[in-house]
Amino acid sequence: MISVLIFLSVLPLIKSTTEVLLLKTPDNLIPAVNSCLNKIAALDGVKSVQEPHLWRHSSNLLVMSLHIVVTEEANESEILLHARQLTLEIDANVKSVIQVCTSSIYEKIELNP
Repeated sequence: MISVLIFLSVLPLIKSTTEVLLLKTPDNLIPAVNSCLNKIAALDGVKSVQEPHLWRHSSNLLVMSLHIVVTEEANESEILLHARQLTLEIDANVKSVIQVCTSSIYEKIELNP
């Protein structure tokens, strides 16, 4: 009987640990992530947002990675700055890794994996 109670009390810990280890996007953040990605895609000069991923690294730290494909004329630094600010709208504890490249470079990367 006591072992059943211990097992039941540990289930939430097992679930949260599994989500961290599997790099799962927290369900409660999915709408905010989608909104953020749509805002980034709408920035002037952005052609597409590729391979976005957000996961919980620890109980108080989120990590986000994504590729932003821009036009040849786009100001990459400005887009990177705006994208970083938009990721903070998801949560103040988001650490983001954002790669910005022009469409011609991205096509070369995709052709030669």
